[in-house]
Amino acid sequence: MPLITSSVAEKTLHNEFKERILGLEEVRLSSGELRLEPISTTSLDRDEFSQYIEAVIAIAVKAGVHFPDNIEDFLEVSPKVITEFLPLPSTEPVSCA
Repeated sequence: MPLITSSVAEKTLHNEFKERILGLEEVRLSSGELRLEPISTTSLDRDEFSQYIEAVIAIAVKAGVHFPDNIEDFLEVSPKVITEFLPLPSTEPVSCA
């Protein structure tokens, strides 16, 4: 059995979640051939992406994955992944001017 790197596993999971949650769309290749591919998360607005993430978490929890209750605990478990890809919440008050 071939060794699967974490980046391959991450990409595979990402595509599985996109297909399961968002569905498939037809994509025309440069050869003119049509192929079904998972809908891209880059096409989602902020609310849609939040719903997508909630669906991913719900699937993971149903599969037995435990998530910490707050982001600080999650950062202790996986600081590189979170800080590299997601903006951290600001602790400064937001101005509504």
